[in-house]
Parts: sequence; structure tokens; C-alpha cells
Amino acid sequence: MVSLALGVAIPLLPRIAHAVDTEPAPTQRIHPDLTAARAAIKAKDFKRAVTLLERVARDEPKNADAFNLLGYAHRNLGNFDVAIKHYETALTLDPKHLAAHEYIGEAYLQMNNPAKAEEHLTRLEQLCRRGCEELADLRASLVAYRKK
Repeated sequence: MVSLALGVAIPLLPRIAHAVDTEPAPTQRIHPDLTAARAAIKAKDFKRAVTLLERVARDEPKNADAFNLLGYAHRNLGNFDVAIKHYETALTLDPKHLAAHEYIGEAYLQMNNPAKAEEHLTRLEQLCRRGCEELADLRASLVAYRKK
């Protein structure tokens, strides 16, 4: 009976473990401003993304993806302290948010704080035992930072 239960649960693990900010669950209602904000980020219109994401965060204060993307947009505008606060909110809401760990680590590197970036790298190593894109990206960013 246990092996049957494990056989059913194991195929679900990759989807559960790889919950990132850009791909909501198919049954999850997506705030229209979140969709528009992702398009603005893709177009590198970070000011517009902030405006849209602030509405999402107001309407859905438990939406870790919105806070993670707010951090990303603010970081790309050079507002590092504001970005860190948004990433921290995302991680409070979802301590296993892979993208938030990657992005806050990258923000810390931009702020010349590699020790804090390494803390998030360590957390990603714990969350992504078999590896994940976020872990690989933050690891590469740390390597590039150290070569400067």
C-alpha cells in the first residue's frame, strides 16, 4: 500500500518543488494586473510593472509572486532597499519561493554583500537537492561576482 502511494506521489514532486513566480497553477485565478506586469517586465518597462504589481499586492496581500516581482522590478530600477523588502515579504509568505531566493541573492550581489547572497544560495541548495534553474543562476552570478 505504501509503495502504491509513493508511486502516485513521486511523479508530482517535480511540479511541486519547482513552483516559480512565472507559471501559476492552471486552476489558479490570475490577477489581470499580474499578467500585464509580467509583460511590462519582459518589455523592461519596470516603472509600469511596479504600478501594476502594487495593485496586485494591495488586492492580494498573500501573493508571494507579486511581491517577488515587485522586488525584481525595483531592483532593476536601482531601488535595492525597496527590492529587498519585497523579496523578504515574498519569502515570509512562501519560504520555499525559488525565484525570490535567487533574486534576493542577486540583489545582495549588486549591493556588494556576497555573504547574504551565499545564505540564499545555501537555501536553494537545500530546496533544490537535484538542482534547479534558480540555483544554477545564483551560483553563476556568485562566480561572476568573485571574478570581478
